[in-house]
Amino acid sequence: MGRGKEIKITITLTALIAVGYFLMLTSGKRHASLSPTSVAPISRAMRPKAASITLNAEIRPDNLVDAVPSEARALSQKSDSSAQETQQLVLSICAALSSDDAARHDLALGELMPCLIKRDAEAAGGLAEMWAPGPLRAELLCRVAQEWAKCDPAAAIAWAANLKDYAEMMTTLQEGCIQISQSNPEEAIAIATRFNSDDGTLESIAQFWARKDLPAVLEWARRQSQGEQRDRLMARIAFVKAETLPVDAAVLVANEIAPGPTKNEAFISVLHQWGLRDRAAAAAWIGGVSEESLRARAITELVGLN
Repeated sequence: MGRGKEIKITITLTALIAVGYFLMLTSGKRHASLSPTSVAPISRAMRPKAASITLNAEIRPDNLVDAVPSEARALSQKSDSSAQETQQLVLSICAALSSDDAARHDLALGELMPCLIKRDAEAAGGLAEMWAPGPLRAELLCRVAQEWAKCDPAAAIAWAANLKDYAEMMTTLQEGCIQISQSNPEEAIAIATRFNSDDGTLESIAQFWARKDLPAVLEWARRQSQGEQRDRLMARIAFVKAETLPVDAAVLVANEIAPGPTKNEAFISVLHQWGLRDRAAAAAWIGGVSEESLRARAITELVGLN
C-alpha cells in the first residue's frame, strides 16, 4: 500500500470503541473466578451496538493507532492511562485486520493480539466475539482461548463456555483444553468430559498425558466404559508407549482394544515405531498376525521404513 494513497476501509468497531464497554472492564468488574470443573454460563454486561466508521487515512504498520478516526481515539481520553493503552491496542488490531496487507494481519495476530490477551484477556475475548463471522473470527476465538488458558485456565474455560454459538463454543473449549493439557492433563480431561466432547479432544489430551505420566493415564483409560472411544484412547496411549517400549505397546493393543478398524490402525502405528528401532523384532511380531489382510499391510509398512 503506497504512501500518500488514500484508502477507505469500512470496518465495524463495535463495542470495543464504545467507552461503556471499556469503562466496565477498567472498573474492576471482572467475571468471578471459577474452577474449570464447575463452569456455569456467565452473565455478560450489555454491549452497545456496532458503529460503522469509514477510515480515510494512510495506514502503515508503524502508525496503526494514528489510522484510527479521531472520534474513536477521543473516547480513550475518558478513562485512565491503562485503559487508554488497552483501547489503543484494540483499535490498532482492528485497523490492521481490516486492511488488505498480509504483513499487517500477521503483525496483528502474531504480536498485537497476544499482547492484548496478556494485558486484558476480557478485552481480547470481546474483540474476538464482536468480529464479523468468518475465518478471521474463528482464528481470533482460538487464539484467545489458547493464550488465555496459559495464564488463567479457569477464566478461559468460563469465557469459552459462555459463547452463544454452539459450534464456536465447542471449538474454543477444545482449544482451551488442549492448551491446559500441556500443564495439567487431568484437569483438561475433566473439563472435556464434562462438556461431553466427542471430537477427538479426549484422545489428544490422553496423548499429552501419556507423555507426562503414562501409568496414570493408562489407569484412567482402563476405568472408562468399553466402547469405541475407550479403544481410541488406548490407541493413542499405545502410540506413545511404542516410542520407548514397543513390545509393551503391542501387548496393550492386543489386550485392550476390541477387534476392528481402531485396533488395526493402532497395530500399524505401533509396528511403525517398533520397526524404526528393531526391524527384526517387528517382523517377527508380524508373523504372529492371523488376519491375512492386516499382515500384508503390516509387511508393506515395514518394508517402506527407511
